[in-house]
Amino acid sequence: SGSYDGTVRIWDAHTGQPIGQPLRGHEDLVLSVAISPDGNRIVSGSYDRTVRIWDANTGQPIGSPLQGHQDWVNSVAISLDGSYIVSGSSDRSVRIWEGDWQSWLHLACQRLEYHPLLNTPDSLPLDQNSLSTAREAKAACKSHLHWQSSRPNHKLAWQILTMKWIEQLWS
Repeated sequence: SGSYDGTVRIWDAHTGQPIGQPLRGHEDLVLSVAISPDGNRIVSGSYDRTVRIWDANTGQPIGSPLQGHQDWVNSVAISLDGSYIVSGSSDRSVRIWEGDWQSWLHLACQRLEYHPLLNTPDSLPLDQNSLSTAREAKAACKSHLHWQSSRPNHKLAWQILTMKWIEQLWS
C-alpha cells in the first residue's frame, strides 16, 4: 500500500499485519502501488512525479526513480511478463517504460564499473554489513556481465515509449 507519509508498505494477506519496515524513497505521498506477477518487484507512483521500482524481497529500491511526468503519478501497473511498466499522471500523460530487472542490473553495473565500492571494497572504511553488501554487488555484477555477454541482442536499458509511437504501431 502507498501512504501519505511517502512510504510503501507490504502486508501479509492472511494476517493483515505489515511485513518488515516501510519502503522509503519517495519525497511525497504515494498514490499508487503495483506488484509484479512473480511477486519479486513492487512499483510505486508518487506525488513527487516519479515512479520507483522496489525489490519486494529486500525492500530496497532498484535503480533511480523513473522521471518524466510533469505532475503527480496517480496510477502504475506492471505487464504480466514484467517487461513493461505503465504510469498515468495528472499531467494528462500515460508513459510506458520498457525493460526488465536484468536491464536495471546491467545499467547499475555499468555505472558502478569503476567505482571503488565494486573494485576495491576492502580498501574502503566500511562496516561489516556495508562490506558484505559491496562484495555481493560485485558478485552480482560479475555474474550478470557473464550472463549478458551470452545474450548480445538483450535490451540494455529502460526507455520511454511515446504515445505517438504507440499510435503509429496500432494504426
